[in-house]
Amino acid sequence: MELQWNHTSWDYLKCLTRQVQNQEQTLEVRISDGMPDIGRVICAWGQPILRSKEWRSDGIGIAGGVSVWVLYAPEDGSEPQSVQAWLPFTGKWPVSDSRREGIIQADVMLRGVDARTLSARKLMVRANLGLLGCALEPEQADIYEPGELPEQVYVWKKTYPVNMDVEAGEKLLSLEESFSLPISAVKLLSCRIRPQLTEQTVAGSRIILRGTAYADAIYLDDMGNIQQQTLELPFAQFADLDREYDKEATAAVSAAVSNLEPELTENGLHIKCGLVAQYMIRQQRLLHLAEDAYSPHRIVTPNIQQLRLPAVLECRREYRQITQKMDAMPCDPVSAFCLPDHPTVYRETDRTSVELPGCMGLIYRDGDGALQYLQEPWADNFCVPAADDGKTEVNIGCIQPVEVRLTGDGVEITGQIQLDMRTMTQLEVPMVCGMEIGEVIQPDPSRPSVLLQRMGQQDLWNIAKDTGSTVEAIWQANGLQEEPVPGQMLLIPIL
Repeated sequence: MELQWNHTSWDYLKCLTRQVQNQEQTLEVRISDGMPDIGRVICAWGQPILRSKEWRSDGIGIAGGVSVWVLYAPEDGSEPQSVQAWLPFTGKWPVSDSRREGIIQADVMLRGVDARTLSARKLMVRANLGLLGCALEPEQADIYEPGELPEQVYVWKKTYPVNMDVEAGEKLLSLEESFSLPISAVKLLSCRIRPQLTEQTVAGSRIILRGTAYADAIYLDDMGNIQQQTLELPFAQFADLDREYDKEATAAVSAAVSNLEPELTENGLHIKCGLVAQYMIRQQRLLHLAEDAYSPHRIVTPNIQQLRLPAVLECRREYRQITQKMDAMPCDPVSAFCLPDHPTVYRETDRTSVELPGCMGLIYRDGDGALQYLQEPWADNFCVPAADDGKTEVNIGCIQPVEVRLTGDGVEITGQIQLDMRTMTQLEVPMVCGMEIGEVIQPDPSRPSVLLQRMGQQDLWNIAKDTGSTVEAIWQANGLQEEPVPGQMLLIPIL
């Protein structure tokens, strides 16, 4: 007789690939007519912009560009000039085992940007990028649970609390604001956006998103001095989800800049900015499984399959303070910024090592009042505990404004970086999805009614299964209040 079990399906997200690609983009830029000849390149800034994502038959792709501003000192000694350029990029990741279209999540980090002079009218601009591409595919797991069992057929049940990624999507945000500046501007030199999410809450069938897009604007005032101003574009939005979630559901959200249009006006600065908020919903479920079955009186053949599910073990947020010393004396700091790269994660024996590289940039005036620029690399290394068979993912969150402090032998730049970390694992457990119940076993007339056995490495389930007893009968015969320890003598009733 074949016993059929109850069957349900669990929806979850399967990660097909998550990789970082480093690439370099270059472009020759000719300055427009009417601008003075280039004397010396001072520095360059950049804003990466994610324009599109595409799921293809053989993989995923993203496209966008870097909006670059190059600051140079004219040959005629006039006030500094700014040249803007657009460096397009594309990224591709193969996904060989995809069966249908899924969800793409991406992040673009500007690892460095610079420019050099080719002639008095031409520049070579270079941007170094780190592209993170992640392909997620909806998947279903078949879960089997026992229904009503025949008499004297026993199953070994276990319950696992499982945190799983169950839904992903994105919300496009459009921000627009006009700002008055404390010091009037005559020329915009650069504008970069730093999105920061302060709330990402799952409420029923919606996700609530609140935060601020910080715009770091650098401009030239009417006295020819460089000014820097940080402006705030707050946002509060919600996105509709595919289904209703309980209060235990959580969200992880990252924001990428999808559009940026800064413009000087008579009254100040007008900014139009687009963000794509990419979210992942995580839900805890209780997995009730039967992992084995037997009967003391009948032949029982369980159909056991290995259930494999991706599970989230831990999520945490950490803030790292980065300090970089630069040799720039005498120094009048004008502007500084921090460019972190995608973290690199190494698994060691009992811990996970995280390497966070990047660079610091500083614009300053030297003793003669001339604008100078320094850029130096830095690296931060730290360790976090590692779970067995766990894989840690680390993402860059918000980048706080840097602080510049003059020291006796140079300048010290300090910044804070938010890291969002989570540890993933592959849950692999046996699952009985059916059983065949055979003929009655004729008892051996010479067998004893009770056995005396010393507790070894076997658990009570396997002892009961091997001897023709039950776990409940062993507990009652020995008056157990807790699990027996190795070496303990047990009375085993034979049914």
